[in-house]
Amino acid sequence: MDPIIRRLYQLLIFGGIAIVLFILAFANPFIYDTTDFAITNTGWNGCSTIAIRIVQEGKLQPTFYFEDQELTLSHRSFTEYNLPPATSTLVVIGPRTPFSTEEVAFIDSFLHGGGMVLLADDFGTGHQLLTALNTSTRLSTKLVLDLAFEKQAPFVNVFTFDDKDSLLLSNVSHLLLNYPSRIIPGANTSVLAETTMLSWVDDNTNGKHDTKERKGVFPIIALEQIGQGTLVIVSDPSFFINSMKEYLDNQQFRDNLFHFIYDERSLVLIDESHRDVNAPLQLLYRLPQTLSMELKIGIVIMVLLIFLVVFTSIPRQITQHILALVRRPPQVERTPLEQQIQDLIEHHPDWDKKKLEKLLGRLKK
Repeated sequence: MDPIIRRLYQLLIFGGIAIVLFILAFANPFIYDTTDFAITNTGWNGCSTIAIRIVQEGKLQPTFYFEDQELTLSHRSFTEYNLPPATSTLVVIGPRTPFSTEEVAFIDSFLHGGGMVLLADDFGTGHQLLTALNTSTRLSTKLVLDLAFEKQAPFVNVFTFDDKDSLLLSNVSHLLLNYPSRIIPGANTSVLAETTMLSWVDDNTNGKHDTKERKGVFPIIALEQIGQGTLVIVSDPSFFINSMKEYLDNQQFRDNLFHFIYDERSLVLIDESHRDVNAPLQLLYRLPQTLSMELKIGIVIMVLLIFLVVFTSIPRQITQHILALVRRPPQVERTPLEQQIQDLIEHHPDWDKKKLEKLLGRLKK
């Protein structure tokens, strides 16, 4: 093979290895998840910002783990954890799989013992949970649209609040929902927020108000006291996804709600066991957005040095020169006369050294 082509192949191989090493050295590993409402989903439809917020408060109870050294996220039910009702909060956002009899009994006992539960759902299994708990509040599982919308009807504007003195509504005057359902209030329901008179239940999901579809004001945020505990119900889990937090007063309401559910609590468990998980998790690497100039220069120098050592003879030549200098026999110090004689002998090997010494000695005298 032509030496130039061989050297090019070597350079390409080395470059690939260097890139991989660079990624492993400086990239940040992260879990890539696209499951709706998952706390491991950092995309627009995930709830990672909520988990981060609670982690920063030091109150998050992890509910997932890795099995068999494989990247398979296994969700544990909240029944497997020790959640003292008086000091714990259970958060359920967008459940899609049914709640077991054991889980319903756990939540019922948890609430009656003074626990706090936040349930945010629209068309999932939240209604099944409320029915099994025999609460006075229900979820309709039907889409609510409103002529007071943002860009399109499913993005419902909310600016009707029944209990303006509630801490949950402090500094909140305008919320934006994303494909909400409605709450069906009961005898023990305290409604906090409602849609406008221009809203309706879109039974056939055609985006239009048909004659037989119910029109009016519909509750979308409510509370219910159950035993010593509190159940907070929001009829739109999408309100809590990452992409919705910055709209209108959504962030303020979320801040109020977080303080409400964990200020006097020491543990918050976000239920991840009722996800309809279809997309596999992936472990990816994300390079830092910014690298210092010193680090970039260091990387370039390191790559250059490795290339010189592996693929060129320059380091070997330098090493040989150094060894030659180290191993060179020491030079004997000579007087000027001796040096003159030695120089003459080197140029005239046939001359007699002793005669030269005598001759030069006489001349010097």
